Amino acid sequence: MRTRMSSTGQVLRKNIPQRRRRAFTLIELLVVIAIIAILAAILFPVFARARGKARQASCQSNLKQIGLAMMQYAQDYDERNVPYNYLTLDSEGYHGYFWYGRVDYTPGTINLSQGLLYPYMKNSQILDCPEAAKIPDTTGTTPFAYGMNYIALGSGNMGVSLASIGSPSETIAFADAARYQSGAVVRFANVTPPSQSARSGQYPTISGLHFGFSNVLWFDGHVKAMQVSYPNTTTSGIDGKANNIGDLVNPQYPVDGCVMAGSPGSLSGSGGALTSDGMCKEDYYFLLNKPE
Repeated sequence: MRTRMSSTGQVLRKNIPQRRRRAFTLIELLVVIAIIAILAAILFPVFARARGKARQASCQSNLKQIGLAMMQYAQDYDERNVPYNYLTLDSEGYHGYFWYGRVDYTPGTINLSQGLLYPYMKNSQILDCPEAAKIPDTTGTTPFAYGMNYIALGSGNMGVSLASIGSPSETIAFADAARYQSGAVVRFANVTPPSQSARSGQYPTISGLHFGFSNVLWFDGHVKAMQVSYPNTTTSGIDGKANNIGDLVNPQYPVDGCVMAGSPGSLSGSGGALTSDGMCKEDYYFLLNKPE
């Protein structure tokens, strides 16, 4: 409204049309909601992948710390790597000291502060991968997410000599581990080669929980993410593939029929599966001495 003075001093008012506020129509509101929903559908997976990558980086850091502990252990024990475990029976009962902790078979509990590597880590939390938080532990109440190269290291009171490892940078020490058991994915403390997972009654153990990749600690101490493959066509192999659990196979030595025939180290195969030294070529990353 505009005002002015008349010649007689009276105030004259002139009505000026005012703008009316225009509200959103229902269609416009629905269009805005649809755009927001589309953007959310695009961005949420990106955010989820970014969070997953952050957890993968944290997992790699954990493995790096385990690798440093492994090297310090070897320095204290005459250049011998930490063994997978050793078992003992004393006044406290039957128990085993594993690389990750002490297992008391009665009542069946795990104490991660008494593992063989714990004196060099002083922190049991690095044994767990953030991405593995939803994987249950069937052997105790405290979780661990990594497995040791069991076939190469075996069990016993003495670890393998570092000098016996022909190519440390291409030999697995630890990796993300799990297995599919009784209809569920569970944690597992060792990783095994393809010839073992294809053996009757056995199963794959490499967990590809990082978007199909497994973080691997190699014997020389470096950590690298490796893509998991699924060559095992047995029932356990199919179940494992459905849950991102498989094997690590060197592309230079594809799976060609080599399987464990009996105890670890006893192999059978055909079609060039075995080397002249009786090694399984497809187990390349798990062997102390590499096939040429």
